Parts: sequence; structure tokens; C-alpha cells
Amino acid sequence: MRKLLLIILIVSGKLVFSQENITDSVFQLNEVKINASRINDFSVGLNLERIDSLFLSNSLSSSLGNILSSVTSVFIKNYGQGSLATISLRGTSSVHTGVFWNGFRINSSSIGMTDFSLIPSSFFGSIELQYGGASSLYGNGLIGGSIHLNNPAVFEKKLSLGINSSYGSFDNISLGGNVLASSEKWFSSTAFSLHNSKNDFSYKYGDEIKTQTNAALKQYSFIHNLSRKISKDQTINAGIWYQFSNREIPGTMTSKPGNAYQIDESLRTSINWEKIKTNQKFKAGIAFFTDFLHYLDIDDIPETNIDSKLNTQTIIAEADWKKYFGKNIKINTGINFTADIADIDAYEGIKSQKQAGVFFAFSKRFPKIKWNSNINIRQDFIEGYKVPVSPSIGFEGNIWKFISGKINISQNFRAPTLNDRFWQPGGNEDLKPEQSWNEEASLVFKFSGNKYLENKTEIGFTIYNSMVDNWILWKPLAGSNLWTPQNIQKVWSRGIEIKGKTKINYKNLKINFLETYTFSRSTYQKQLSGSDNTYEKQLIYTPLHNFSSNISIIYKSWNIIYNHTYTGKRFVSSDNENFLQGFSIGQFSFGKKINFKRNIININLKINNIWNSDYRIIQYRQMPGRSFLISINYKIKK
Repeated sequence: MRKLLLIILIVSGKLVFSQENITDSVFQLNEVKINASRINDFSVGLNLERIDSLFLSNSLSSSLGNILSSVTSVFIKNYGQGSLATISLRGTSSVHTGVFWNGFRINSSSIGMTDFSLIPSSFFGSIELQYGGASSLYGNGLIGGSIHLNNPAVFEKKLSLGINSSYGSFDNISLGGNVLASSEKWFSSTAFSLHNSKNDFSYKYGDEIKTQTNAALKQYSFIHNLSRKISKDQTINAGIWYQFSNREIPGTMTSKPGNAYQIDESLRTSINWEKIKTNQKFKAGIAFFTDFLHYLDIDDIPETNIDSKLNTQTIIAEADWKKYFGKNIKINTGINFTADIADIDAYEGIKSQKQAGVFFAFSKRFPKIKWNSNINIRQDFIEGYKVPVSPSIGFEGNIWKFISGKINISQNFRAPTLNDRFWQPGGNEDLKPEQSWNEEASLVFKFSGNKYLENKTEIGFTIYNSMVDNWILWKPLAGSNLWTPQNIQKVWSRGIEIKGKTKINYKNLKINFLETYTFSRSTYQKQLSGSDNTYEKQLIYTPLHNFSSNISIIYKSWNIIYNHTYTGKRFVSSDNENFLQGFSIGQFSFGKKINFKRNIININLKINNIWNSDYRIIQYRQMPGRSFLISINYKIKK
């Protein structure tokens, strides 16, 4: 039955494909649009994907990591229910993907990555993915791609109040709410989230039935965005985002039950000023982030106890100017400054790092042939490093009738993290930035229905290539047990992405298909010694194959969604001798919307891992079997 269902979903790919094109392409606009972000205006040739609002509305209690792993082909490395979740985009490491909130990067300055298990997906008006290198747009670290979390302001008279709650297996309890109020001059949006889960699921290990212990999670979060239109052409936008989590860290399947726990606390604030004049836009903003992490693991042997605290602060300031010359030419130029300060036990003192960047982007539209192009260039200056120039060039447009194409070439970089530089013992202040060349090309096919059946289909095929030099690896020094980061590898990532989307509307019936597939080959390209058995081997925890298929059926006030994902085998040793088998996960949800006057109630039942698959994403970290979640969302509009 599982195989038959998977075959049906794959065959339906003829009808589906790609959410990669956000529908604000410049060729569909009849007037100059000056509110678009840099990632939309100057990312010609790159693939962009926006998470569908239906998935978000039916998953209000889900983390961003769960959303991405369900409806995209990116690989989320999940260490267990409620545990750390990091991203691998196009075969790169988690530190090669930038995460941005309202335009400001929120990656940890100490380790360079983001924990997607701690980000509530319900906090954002839109979630966008950008695939491929984009250091020319946003600077440091964008070799694999970027995630953009946005809270756009809409100035219109509106008032809405929503509250949602859910209860599921393993005492998974969530409560959240949001209030949105706006007028022609004000926009206010507030949301909160409370989450508590024991995660005490049972699993089979050999002939023994075990129960996951010390895996509870308690989390609460709050976000508020306030915008004021101070004149016809000026706006101020401010945001504050606070979150706290206390989670237990379970032992592995082969270790004794643990008692470790970790506290994560972060406060993010930002303010932006925008001035829009005729065919131009000025923007300036500043953000302040503070992060605290406390990891505690008390053992019977005092010498092995771990009590680690990390305190970091980040200040970001940016200003840019965008100018339109008619409808066919636009430019964007600006500056950025970032300062990171870290007070971490292992650094043996307070450490800091400053960096600045200047960028220029030029976009030219060719309306006669329906093509668009852009050239971007950015130069960053990072304390202690010589950083290369980051240029990019891209083209996209119509090839023939229903066929369009894209191409992008870019040079990108990633500077070492604060941990790479200052962690003691082992930190290396002589590291060089990683450098890469990224290339990609796409073909997109678009089909429309007829007058009897509204049917829109997009199918996209992308090939990509990336060569990363000076790749940083933590390795033991020769003749020593001391591990230290070194620029000793070169990694070649290449692959194929196939994305598809089909929308069928017939009277009160709406059917949406979405499918994505990624083949990602990512290998070490330097042989470090004569006995090095990692040469040309796949990076660990980088699956060759990732597949996701989603079908949603909406009839009047009812909706049914089925999602199926397949993750191929992952090597767990650098010599590729040991690996975890691939696995398939099915997720089913059934919902009903009840309307009365201005009140809306959504009731939803979700079955996770419906086929009860026995699987692990990380070695010796068991994932739960079949589980249930029922949620109720109440919303009132005025």
C-alpha cells in the first residue's frame, strides 16, 4: 500500500511543479513596484520558493524545521523530537545558509548556524527560501542559500484576533494567539506561543521496547511588529522577538539515560525607516540581538561534568538606496555594519569581531524579448581577514511560448565563526575564509487550463554546481589529541532539483499538487594523505536523494492534505563505510472550517508518520512512530 501510494504521487508529478517562481516577476507588472525586497528585485537567475499559506495555517503549532522538512526538498538534520534541527541546502553545511528576519541575519555569531526547532512558523506573514549562492546580496555565509522570515505591514482598516490550541501524543500541548490591528497610518501585529511536550515515546531497539526519557521541552515565545506611516512617503517599522526554551537532552539509543538539559534565550529587536519618492526608495535600519545558552550535564564523575554558558550580542546597521530609471532599469546600493561580542567560558575572555560591507546591484529589463538581467557586486571587510569580492550575474526570461529559462553565476564566501577562532583549546585565529563559485541553470514550463477547468501547472528543472575551497574542518593535530579547525579541504557540490506545482479549480473544489525532488552529490575533493579514505566520498548526513510530495483537496469548508517525504540513505562515517537506510514518512491532516458572521473556527486532525515508519535521521537518535495532533483555531475579524 505504501509503495502504491508513493508511485501514485510520483506519477502525479506530471501535473505538478514549482513553487520556485514567486509570482511577482517583473514581466507581469505594468507599473514600477518599489516595495519589493532585495532578494526579489536583484536575484535574477536564482530559484525562490514561498511556503504556501495553507500549509502554514494548518501547522500553527509546528516549528520552522518541521514545515521545511514537510513541504520542501531541503534536508533538516533533526536530532530527535524537540531537539536540535539544522539545515543542509544543496549539499552544504548548516553554516552555509543564512536566516533573515525582516532583512537582518539572525544566525548565531558563535557557531554560525540556526536551530530551526526553536522558530515558531506561525510568527511570520511570509516564509521564503532562496536557493544558491547570494553573498553579493547579503554577504557572509550565503553559499547554500537563505531563509527569509518577513512580517510585512499592510496599511488598511482591519482588526483580527486569533487563538489556537492543540493537544497530541506524548503530552504535546501548544497554545498560541495573535492580534492584528491596522489603519491607514498604523499597523500592529502581535503573536505568542506556548509549547510543552514530554516526548516520551516508545520505540523498538533490537528485541527490546524502550521509552525515550529526559526529552521534555518547554518553550514560550513572543513577537510584536509595529509600523507607522509618518507621512505619505515615509514609514517606520519596529519589531521585537523574544523566546525562551528549556529542553532536556536525551541520551542516545546505546547510552545510559541522561540528565543533561539546555536553556536557550534570545531577544531580537529591529527598527527600519523607509522613504519612498518617485521611482526611488531610501531605507535605513538597525538591529540588536542577544543570545544566551546554558548547557548542563552533571555526571557521577565530577571530572566529566559539563557546565557551559554562552552569551553573545550582535549589532547590525544597514542603509541602502534603490532607484528606478523608467520601467526597465533599476539600481540598488548600500552599506552594512555588523559587530559581534561574545562572553563565552571557552573563549577565556570577551571576544569581538566587526565587519562592514558595501554593495551595488544593477538590473536591466529587455521588454521586447521578455528577458531580465542583473549584475551584483559586494565587498566585505572583516576584522582579521582578507575577504574576496563577491560578484554575481544572472539572466532569466521567456524562451518559447510556455518555456522560460534562468542562469546565475556567483562568487561567495564564509568567514570563520567565533568558535572557529577563539574556542579553547583548539581555536585557530589564522584561518582563511571559505570561498566558492556557484553556477546554476533552470528551465521552467508553464501550462494553463481551458475555459471549463481552471488549471495552472509549473514544472521546473534546475542543475547546480558549487566548488568550495578552504573548507574548514576540525581535525586532530598530527601526533596529538587536540582538535583544531583547519582550511584543509575542497568540497564539490552538484545536483539536480525538480519542482512542480499544479492548481486545479472547479466550482467549489480546489486541488493543489506540489512535488519536489533533489539529487545532491557533495564530495571531498582533496586527498589529505596517502591513506586518506575520504577522497571523493559523500559528506556525512548529506542524502543523495530527497523527495517531497503534497496533495491538498479543498471542498467548500473541508480540507484534506496528504504529504509524503522520502529521504535517501545518509553516510555516518567520512569513508562512507557506514550509513543509515533511507526512509519514507507520511503525514495526513483533515480539517473543517466553520464560519458564522465574522467568526471563523478551524478544527484540524493531523496524523504524523501515518505509516508508523521506524527511522532515524541522526545515528542512534530515534524518531517517534505514529502520533496524533488535534488543533482548534478561532479567529474573529472586524
